[in-house]
Amino acid sequence: MAKVTVSYGDSSATAALDHGWFVAAGVPGRQVTAAPHIKGYDAAGELGYDSGTDATYEKTLP
Repeated sequence: MAKVTVSYGDSSATAALDHGWFVAAGVPGRQVTAAPHIKGYDAAGELGYDSGTDATYEKTLP
């Protein structure tokens, strides 16, 4: 992925990428009940991954 975005509660950020790993930081302004929504884009800007459509991604928090 060339770009990764992370949305969590009412916050969103573009993640920092390093050798296939990513990290994003922020503080939501409200209590959240769902896991972050992650999207990955290739160098052309095409969506390559969306956690919202990934059946194996755990969307709820414990």
